[in-house]
Amino acid sequence: MRTPIIVMAALTFALAAVPVVAADGAYSPEPSKDPNVPACQIFSGEEISAALNGSAEVRESYGTDTTVGLCSWQNSAHDAFVKVSYFPPGSQGLPEGKERESFEFYARNKQNQFEPGQFAPVADIGDAAWSLNIKDNEEAYYSVEFVKGSTTVTIDTNGIGLDATVQLAKAAAARL
Repeated sequence: MRTPIIVMAALTFALAAVPVVAADGAYSPEPSKDPNVPACQIFSGEEISAALNGSAEVRESYGTDTTVGLCSWQNSAHDAFVKVSYFPPGSQGLPEGKERESFEFYARNKQNQFEPGQFAPVADIGDAAWSLNIKDNEEAYYSVEFVKGSTTVTIDTNGIGLDATVQLAKAAAARL
């Protein structure tokens, strides 16, 4: 019985090492690192550098004004990161005006996945916001998700603490 597991593990490892090739045959070894995508524009370079306690670089980015986007930054010591997932109006396929209702439904369901108090509402961020603060969080991973108007944003961090993550979310919500 162990042989199939070992074979599957070896196959999984081998497939993970295969380079990604696009449909047109182009090889893409690195993700885009364009700091001008909308998700990256939510914060200034100075804000990200301050949050990450030093210089920061874009690790990955994608998206447009009308499509789901992502931007992640890492500090020069590689021990902290900030990631923004950006869902502009219309990008989630929801009827106009249903974004907050959908967000609240999602948040209530997500709350059931954690121990009481670990995924909780946060005041004064957008129209509605929730934070993830996992008990015994050795990785120092935190997340704040919020909706403002027709836009939803998730800010994930590692190594900067919950308070700094909440402050970034407040700044982002103020700009939208």
